[in-house]
Amino acid sequence: MSEETSKFNVVLIKSGRDKVEMVKVVMALTGWGLKQSKDLVDRPPGIVLKRVSQEKADSAKSQLEGAGATVEIRAVG
Repeated sequence: MSEETSKFNVVLIKSGRDKVEMVKVVMALTGWGLKQSKDLVDRPPGIVLKRVSQEKADSAKSQLEGAGATVEIRAVG
């Protein structure tokens, strides 16, 4: 196993105030439908993206934080 972790999960810790914008961002990032995206936004914490590159994780975190969310990037083995 490599010492450098190459895959990350993007975890929504807390939703922002603008739930509509949050749902739009989650839908855009994941390709999920309205119900699944709204369920995650309404009941954090939850994983938005699984096993993605550092670049994609950073981009997703930036977009989610732009909508007011609290987000963590967690390395996965």
